[in-house]
Amino acid sequence: MIESMLNQTVAIYPRTGFDEEGQSVFGAGECVKCRMESTNIRTMVTDGQEFNPSFKFFFSADTQIGIGDKITKGSAELYVRMISKIVLGSGTVHHIEVIV
Repeated sequence: MIESMLNQTVAIYPRTGFDEEGQSVFGAGECVKCRMESTNIRTMVTDGQEFNPSFKFFFSADTQIGIGDKITKGSAELYVRMISKIVLGSGTVHHIEVIV
């Protein structure tokens, strides 16, 4: 059901660690379908830090993504700040929402 709404494509680069200067290092990217929406709702992440995200992404339930991963759309580079798995009453994950 969610798949029909995933009408855009982005590349996800998993954060694999940090270099000697503390900068994130990323693995090979994978192109995945998504839905991207702009947002301006003030958000608080799990460490209590507040920020104004610029975009929210919607991915299928089987998408592999983690905090700190890089998402690219065209020339834009965005970094995952928060992930929410949306679970149905049956306990199955319907889709994943990502805040950058």
